[in-house]
Order: sequence, then C-alpha cells, then structure tokens
Amino acid sequence: VFTQLRDLAIQQNFKADDQEGSDKAFKLHFALQDVPMCRGAFARLHLMGVSPRLTSLQKNVMQGKRLPDVDVRYLKKSKGKQRSSKSGEVFSYLQSLYESVAETLPENDNTREDFDDSDKEEVKQSNDIILLHSKPDSSDPLTQEDRVRYLPPGSMFETYKQYLALKNTYCCFTTFVAIWRDHFSHMLFRQSQQHAVCAVCTQHKLLIKCLSHNLKAQNKQRCLYERHLAAQYEDRQLYWRVRGRSRSGPDSQTLSLIIDSVDQQKCSWPRARAFKSKQFDAFQRPRLHVTACLAHGYSALIFLSHSDVSQCGSTTVEEILGGGVFR
Repeated sequence: VFTQLRDLAIQQNFKADDQEGSDKAFKLHFALQDVPMCRGAFARLHLMGVSPRLTSLQKNVMQGKRLPDVDVRYLKKSKGKQRSSKSGEVFSYLQSLYESVAETLPENDNTREDFDDSDKEEVKQSNDIILLHSKPDSSDPLTQEDRVRYLPPGSMFETYKQYLALKNTYCCFTTFVAIWRDHFSHMLFRQSQQHAVCAVCTQHKLLIKCLSHNLKAQNKQRCLYERHLAAQYEDRQLYWRVRGRSRSGPDSQTLSLIIDSVDQQKCSWPRARAFKSKQFDAFQRPRLHVTACLAHGYSALIFLSHSDVSQCGSTTVEEILGGGVFR
C-alpha cells in the first residue's frame, strides 16, 4: 500500500520537501488501476482503516520516506491463544448452522400491537432511540457483514449434543461455548412464542428428550433430525434459485410468489391500550383479514377483506389474478 501511494504521488508530480507543513499543501488523489476513488474506498479495498493506518502511510509518503513507519499497535498486541483442530471443527459446524439453519427475522422487543393516536409521539421518540442505538460502531465486531440470525428454539447444550452425535471431533462443552461467544455472538436462539415452529422439528426434539435412557436410539434420532435440517436447507436453496430467476427482469419466464395472511387481531378497531384490560375481553371489535402477496421482481400487494369473507383457495386465486400481480 505504501508503494502504491508513493507511485500515485510521483504520477501527480509531488516533490517531497523537508520543510514542515509542505505535505499539507498537496492533496493526493486516490486511484486503483486508473480508477479514481475516495480515500475511504481506497482503504476499504485494501482491508484497512482510514485512520490511523492509511493516514500514517500517506503522511510518510508526503515526508519523502522510503519505508513506512512501524505500526507499534501490532507489536504491543498480545498473542492470541493457540487454537487446536477441535476448535476449527466447532467453528465450521457453527458456521454451517449460521448459513443453513439460522434465519434473519424482524425481531423487535419494543413493539406492541395496540396503540391509539395519543401514542404517536411516544412511538416516534422510541423509534428514534432505536435508530440511534442500532447505528453500527466501527469498534463493534457485530457489523452489517455479520447480521443477527436466529436459530429455532433451543439451547447451547442441545446444539453441543447435536454436534457430538454427528461424530465430529470430541471437545468439551466449555470450548464449544467459548468459540460460540467469541465468533458467533450474532447467532441467537429465538423464543418459542415469537414465531411458528416446524412440526417435524418439534417431533424430533421431543423424541430426543424422551430417549434419554437409550443413547443409541437418541443418537439415531439426532441424525434423523440433522437430515431433516439438511432437507430444509435444500428447500431454501431451491426457493432462492427461483426467486433469483423471478428478479432477473421482465424477460424472465419464472414468477415467484409468496402469499400469507396474519391473524384478525392485528386489524381490530378501535385500537387503544384500554382494550388490553380483561373488562374488554367480551367486547366485539370489527376485524379484517389482511393478506400480503410478494411477487419477486414485480410487485408487493396487500389485500384487506371483511372478517366474514371466507379464506379459501378461491380467495387466494382471486387475489392473485385480480390484484394486479400480472399487470
């Protein structure tokens, strides 16, 4: 990087001077393979930060030095612990879970379902706080590249037992947890009441729990559970492939649709905090059916219908054909 910066300075007719402040009068224009770019892009392409690493290298070039100064930060940095092959296998297993099993979900613990018009200002302020809190920090290892993903309801110990049942290299539970916390702190377990749970996954987990007296049968059930997770990932890959074809443009011969409905409670009217009280349990509020349809690469539609409208296959066909999906 220092050599590239020095070549750029020479190409831009920069002459080093020993006089103090001479480097401040010259503005270096960054480029890579004759493509001009800003300083931040140049630093990111070289996998380094703008300050202090790139700034110090640029300063050395402006001072006419033939070699850059030594970065003492790395000399003062303590040596990391030596990782064994066991740690590598645990890391690979957790990475496969993060890529295949874990899901990105719109989790927000501060949301609530019922609010009235008087709460709009409070909701606006809470959203502002959330946005400020969720701003990525350069010192935080949890960046946009490592987004938070959620595993199905479970625990670290269950995942550790699943790891051992697949005949991976044995490691203690302490090592397993340490690698998880150091490298996969962005992979969490979602709560059982947050989203629907796969019936087959629930069946396998219950059988694994009931077969605690028979380790051989329990390990066999864990292998079947792992096979089910692999089949789920194959289904996701097929969906991603079809979704990509649907998004490729108007000339594509493939159309991918996702359509689903929410419960009627989401659109009950009127909406207020008071209706959470038990006194209003028998209060009948008008409700609506809410259905959303996402046509990848084409449109996103929301359908509203009265609560007495039957929700069946005919309704779905009418929403797709009459809702403007193919326009």
